[in-house]
Amino acid sequence: SLYGLGGLWGCLRCKTTVHPWSPKDTRVLVTNGVFAWSRNPMYVALLGVLLPWLCSPVHPLSPIWFLAAYLWLNQFQVIPEERILADKFGDSFRAYQARVRRWL
Repeated sequence: SLYGLGGLWGCLRCKTTVHPWSPKDTRVLVTNGVFAWSRNPMYVALLGVLLPWLCSPVHPLSPIWFLAAYLWLNQFQVIPEERILADKFGDSFRAYQARVRRWL
């Protein structure tokens, strides 16, 4: 989605990592562009890609799988990333957290 591409572009423009498994390699706290609306625009885009699957009658367990994806991302990707970013960027990241929602 364009939202996810906006997140990718924001990271690349600031010359910082976009790799979800290496938040320690982050060099810059990106807070502009789509990051001004969501701290996790690329994860929002990923869930947005899954949304049509949730709404279609593909399988009766589709809502459960969508919820599981959201919970997994939140617990095992987003929260650990936020801890690392708070350690790395301190008060700047905490101010960003207070100003911008985690998801939307």
